[in-house]
Amino acid sequence: MKASAKPEKAHAICYLHSFAFPFAMQQVVPAMQLGEYLTGRVKFFDGTQNYGFFILDLDGTDLFVHYDEFFKAGMTLEYIQVARLMGTRFAFQKITYYGKYNLSYKAVNIIILQ
Repeated sequence: MKASAKPEKAHAICYLHSFAFPFAMQQVVPAMQLGEYLTGRVKFFDGTQNYGFFILDLDGTDLFVHYDEFFKAGMTLEYIQVARLMGTRFAFQKITYYGKYNLSYKAVNIIILQ
């Protein structure tokens, strides 16, 4: 490998309240460019069970979210807890899936909003 080779993954730092959380390069997008995305805030998140709920800005309903979706976006459990306390807004898509007992909805493709 050449000495001038570029690193495989670029990292960014997200500054939220006095904490800095490194996560994989995450694009922060203005809400008006989202198209089919919904917006909301983290209402509840259980780090031991790795799930939580968004509260939608649109109508105040809850939407299930699993930690895997935050992880795909490069966010840590610590970041999620601080974002919940700070009221950070997220954009995400809502999909239908078969849950434990019946047909349900969950958030995927999470993006941090400005």
